[in-house]
Amino acid sequence: LLCVFIYCFRFPIFNILAGYDAEITLVLVLLIIGQMVNAFVGPTVLSSQIFDIQKETVCLIGVSLLVFLIGVYGFVPHFGITAMAATVLLIRALQNIGIAIILRFKSGFSILTGEVNRTRFKGL
Repeated sequence: LLCVFIYCFRFPIFNILAGYDAEITLVLVLLIIGQMVNAFVGPTVLSSQIFDIQKETVCLIGVSLLVFLIGVYGFVPHFGITAMAATVLLIRALQNIGIAIILRFKSGFSILTGEVNRTRFKGL
């Protein structure tokens, strides 16, 4: 919903940000893409709880946190706020796509199609 709002009102938002340089616009675009990744992949953490793969999800979130810290302390001092937005985008994509892959291989559930391989998961 936020992505749709920002897309519909992008010109007034960009006019408000016109006093700033183009870096702010790039940051806004990167954060919108990150939200779109979240929206398109769906409720991955909830799905991981339903299919009982919380341990793998916590490990993946831990790896994502390490990548985030490396990105923040390694790239933000050199590249500024754009590096922060790119790091957030990378983390969201890493978490969501990683959980979707784990769900597919561990439980046979496809986030994109909603299909469940019943031979792998007997709970449904």
